[in-house]
Amino acid sequence: MSQLSDAFKSINLVELKEILTALANEDAIKIFMTAKRGIEKSTKAIRELGLTQKRYYTRLKELMEADLIEKRDSGYRHTTTGMICYTLGKSFNSALDQRDRLDLVDRLRRSKSISQEETKQILQAISPRNLISSLEVGELIHPVRMIEECEPLVSELITRIDSAEERIYLAAFDPDVRVMEALIKAVQRKVDLSLLTGESQKLSERIQILRVILNPGIARVVLDLLQKQELKVKNGEVPFNFCVIDETFVLIELSNPFTNGFQVGFALESNYVCQKLIKTFNSLYQKAEEDPLVTILKKRSITSSAIK
Repeated sequence: MSQLSDAFKSINLVELKEILTALANEDAIKIFMTAKRGIEKSTKAIRELGLTQKRYYTRLKELMEADLIEKRDSGYRHTTTGMICYTLGKSFNSALDQRDRLDLVDRLRRSKSISQEETKQILQAISPRNLISSLEVGELIHPVRMIEECEPLVSELITRIDSAEERIYLAAFDPDVRVMEALIKAVQRKVDLSLLTGESQKLSERIQILRVILNPGIARVVLDLLQKQELKVKNGEVPFNFCVIDETFVLIELSNPFTNGFQVGFALESNYVCQKLIKTFNSLYQKAEEDPLVTILKKRSITSSAIK
């Protein structure tokens, strides 16, 4: 009980109650939101807000007594406290619009298969800053979807690759063969592709798999694209699988640290996160090495019989 009392000592309950009471009315919220840009003429505000003079001035008085709005020569405007409350209110409203996204955080925290440290890393991966603690919550909550099975993630990635128009960055320790085929088709459509694969999975090995599972024609296309240097691929460190498409869409896959198998995936649209991951990709790509096959093709030309 003493701990609870100590917690409330740090909160100014009287002033907090005044602020919440002043805003606990639809008319008051309308006036408060309007004051963001300034209320120069009350008669105009009354008309635009559809209020009576009594309702308008009653709520305005309460907002001023709560130190949310002040009278200036130019009219009624937010105080500093009012500006802070406006920012919090705007962020809270965004959070309400994204309740299904916030459910993602709760689901992660309730999950017994994901540790607290892994949860923290996941949230950092899908958010430019801490997902919850910043004032600008509305800027941080992106339309994030959690993908709980591998097959839906692969299907979504292929669909996104098929619709790509300009640029694809893919860092994947062991890319799915179907994804490789979709990437090759994207490059044939003149989509710019940068591919980073895990150190233990050379591109030459992927081509052999393509030959067996798909068809030799795909392998021939890959070699032709490599020879023309239209396909950029390196082998290096891949801390986690991710793909950035057209600098608008991000798909992230996190593996189980013990089995290296699929654990959870995330899909979101955020230019901010895209730019962060592109920067990460470029750093990894710069340190990576060319696949031996790429080096060979740069040195000499090969005939189609070489892959038959």
